[in-house]
Amino acid sequence: MTRLPGMRPHLPSAAVLGLVIAAGLAQPTGTTAQTSFDRPDPTAFDAQRMGELAQSILGPGTNTYLAPAESPSGSVLPRWRTGADGSPRTVTVHFEVPADPVRHGTGYRWAINQAISLWTAIPEVALRFREAAGPETAQVTFKWVPQLSAQHSGLTEWVTDTNGWIAKATVTLALLGTNGRPVDRDLARRVALHEVGHLIGLPHSDDEGDMMYPTSEQIRISTRDRDTARLLYAVEPWTLLDDQ
Repeated sequence: MTRLPGMRPHLPSAAVLGLVIAAGLAQPTGTTAQTSFDRPDPTAFDAQRMGELAQSILGPGTNTYLAPAESPSGSVLPRWRTGADGSPRTVTVHFEVPADPVRHGTGYRWAINQAISLWTAIPEVALRFREAAGPETAQVTFKWVPQLSAQHSGLTEWVTDTNGWIAKATVTLALLGTNGRPVDRDLARRVALHEVGHLIGLPHSDDEGDMMYPTSEQIRISTRDRDTARLLYAVEPWTLLDDQ
């Protein structure tokens, strides 16, 4: 979820995240889907081990904020499954027509395209997004509502399997800010950057300098955001669990 001056912090649960104008909220809802990485005995996420992995994968001094979300199957790191050889995954997207296209015409489609381009420009985030032929074939749906709440401007929800591989996601964006005025292009860009960060699987950051901070006022993706996204797509599912 995205929270900007006019948004609210996210609370991981089933699978909802967003930006409160000022954050966002994302929660994975475990499904019965199985993958070759499934383990019958998932255990607790080891934060210390993840820190060590970040150092070994990305280099000494790397600072990341990767953290798991709780699902019915335990702690998982939600992200899209890409090729084992690093080949990109194509994710299909559908844009719902907003109820009020006049207010919507201030730049959200442009902002979303920009956000997708910036996050997928990170080499390790091997994702490609293309528009689906129709809503029934889309893995991601972007939709607009007049307002989400007094604080939120964006919300991201996803469904994962037991290892955190995302199967479907929905991103909901508010057409009006917390002041009741239409969202302008600058704010739309900030919200889109935050929500697409959630869409690829990132949690909220604890640093105000990051785009993924719950009430971020940043206008660009930080080095820490990039490194966290790189780490998210570099680790294998079993490295997220204790071997005890």
